[in-house]
Amino acid sequence: MSGIVVILGLGAFGGLLNHLYFHSNILLLPGLERQEEGKVYLKLGFLAEMILGMGAALVAAYLLVDAGDTFRQASTALLGGFGGGGLLAQSAANLERQRARAFQEISEKLVSSPIKSHKITASSAKLEKILKQLEKAGSRQQISFLRKEALSLLQDLFSS
Repeated sequence: MSGIVVILGLGAFGGLLNHLYFHSNILLLPGLERQEEGKVYLKLGFLAEMILGMGAALVAAYLLVDAGDTFRQASTALLGGFGGGGLLAQSAANLERQRARAFQEISEKLVSSPIKSHKITASSAKLEKILKQLEKAGSRQQISFLRKEALSLLQDLFSS
């Protein structure tokens, strides 16, 4: 039982190191954030990486190393905790790149095609709603769906 506590502690420490590394030695504190819709969200700050580090440490220590080798388990847990946050950061960066490409593609479509002003006013509210959803999209699938929806709306505007 104490081995699991050590593994979790090392994973949390690795997650904390990862957080400090990726945020230029700045510790982001947890807090509440209000959205426009009146919803309140809890932002975990550095705790998110620590929790992820704990999970990654458990997986790394118990699936990758024999149970009897305590030092190897501990070092693997620390590395797993540090790497777990990196995976999260890489995933977030990939999501933002996809979002940026979607906005760029939509912008290029708007600039490159002639639009009759009476048609854009009728669809501008719908396009604005799609673009706001795209700003907040939290998954690659959602970004892809919204990009296709916006481009389809623009295609309909240009074709008729």
